[in-house]
Amino acid sequence: MSQKKNPLKIILIVIVLAALIFGLMKSGALEYLKDREKLETLIKGLGVWGPIAYIGMYALVTITCISVLPLTLAGGLIFGAIM
Repeated sequence: MSQKKNPLKIILIVIVLAALIFGLMKSGALEYLKDREKLETLIKGLGVWGPIAYIGMYALVTITCISVLPLTLAGGLIFGAIM
């Protein structure tokens, strides 16, 4: 038995992703991905919540298909190879 994909679900997912990307662009949050030093300052400034925020940002960036390279480099510099 094959399952048919509901076209309404696909359209809804595309709309949500487009709104998410648009919101990130308008909020200026993507500026942190362009400037590693700003991102590093932001994550270090969160203290104990920094690793949790980093994981959330990494997941969000991965889902939206934005380049994760700046975030990966910043994570390596902030947390080191062990953490």
